[in-house]
Amino acid sequence: MNDTTLPITELKETFQAAITKGPIVIVAPTGSGKSTQIPPWCAALSDEPGLVVEPRRVAERGVGIAHPLRHSVPRCR
Repeated sequence: MNDTTLPITELKETFQAAITKGPIVIVAPTGSGKSTQIPPWCAALSDEPGLVVEPRRVAERGVGIAHPLRHSVPRCR
């Protein structure tokens, strides 16, 4: 997907330069294009497999699993 109307698309070259130097963390508002644009940009840079992690979604799944098992989920501040 290549949607040039998303805010994050203007940072594509900056992102690609940064990611070749090592791991990075991207913090941007909802709807900016992180989930739809970043994975294809990563794939275009290498033939090697990669991993794109969305911590909030991982955490949501953890809470969804922990709650029915009656485990406590620590709160972050």
